[in-house]
Amino acid sequence: MEPDDAQLRELLNVLSHDVRNPLAAIVTNLEFARRLCERGKAEKDLVDAVLDSAIATDLLRRIISNLDVLVKGEQLVASLHDVELAMVVEEAARRCRGRAEQAGISIVTSLPGTRRRAMLDRGLFALALENLLDDSLQHAPRDSTVRVDLEIDEAEARVLVHDQAGAIPPELHELAVSADGNCPRGRVPAARYGRGLALLSARLAAEATGARLSFGGEGAESVMIITIPLVVTAG
Repeated sequence: MEPDDAQLRELLNVLSHDVRNPLAAIVTNLEFARRLCERGKAEKDLVDAVLDSAIATDLLRRIISNLDVLVKGEQLVASLHDVELAMVVEEAARRCRGRAEQAGISIVTSLPGTRRRAMLDRGLFALALENLLDDSLQHAPRDSTVRVDLEIDEAEARVLVHDQAGAIPPELHELAVSADGNCPRGRVPAARYGRGLALLSARLAAEATGARLSFGGEGAESVMIITIPLVVTAG
């Protein structure tokens, strides 16, 4: 008997859970090998192979996290904590810089001189932002720059990811973050499908933690925005 939709979600959740332990071991071993390569006199080809493997493994980690978000659906529960916004933004950017270097793209951040905090699920917020950054790295031209701005006012904070990969046309905004728009038969190139269902997963992760994803920009200039309500304390 074939599993029904509910059983399939449960089975996918089990698979995602089970693959995390061996993946964590691979990540740990690759990081150890990377440090040895940097300290020693390893051949450049070996160093490059280790770094490429570490970057590919980190991409796999993101895809598994996206799978978790997708299969849990409405049962996804955020764990809210008092989070320093600028710190999480910088951490997400730092995590993506290896992939950026591999793609010949720079990531720069513009963060306000404030330690403003918000009630968020740190992991989901970081996952949403990392998905946007990975989408930019996949589509932006080589030798370009991806810029991440954090803007804060009294009511909300906005994380803006700028790139030169082309703005998603307004009529495709909803499609870009829908299930239909991320299935092979429903994809439209201008909607910028990203590996690991990047834009769909970014929307789901952002919404689960009380934020929202939107798009802006025009022509070659794309802006992807996570907006966070500030029911917060000032740090």
